[in-house]
Amino acid sequence: MSGGETPRTESASDNKVVRLVPEKKPKLRVKRRSYDDCEHLPAELDPRLRTVRCLKCGLFLDPMQVLIELVNKHHPYWVNLQRAENEFKRLQKDLVEVRRELRNAKARLRRVQRKGGQTS
Repeated sequence: MSGGETPRTESASDNKVVRLVPEKKPKLRVKRRSYDDCEHLPAELDPRLRTVRCLKCGLFLDPMQVLIELVNKHHPYWVNLQRAENEFKRLQKDLVEVRRELRNAKARLRRVQRKGGQTS
């Protein structure tokens, strides 16, 4: 308290006074999302109406374009899967050949051992 001020005491009427304190207003930002930002997946397919709608932005999409994009996106996986299946089939054939050679080698070994046992 500085020089000539008197201390303020609260009275009963002060308790009834409602003080309005201005609240800080939150800054409102509206971010407009352009449809170019959306990849349009996941999408919802309506087979009855034959429409495709993006679940993120709600835009109705051209079904043929969606099909083309899905094929382009998944095509490398199918190519790799086909390569892996072809490699698997080739390795199976190689395994059959190696097993056949092993059987033949064991049979030759048995023949040599029998011959060696008969001459002694």
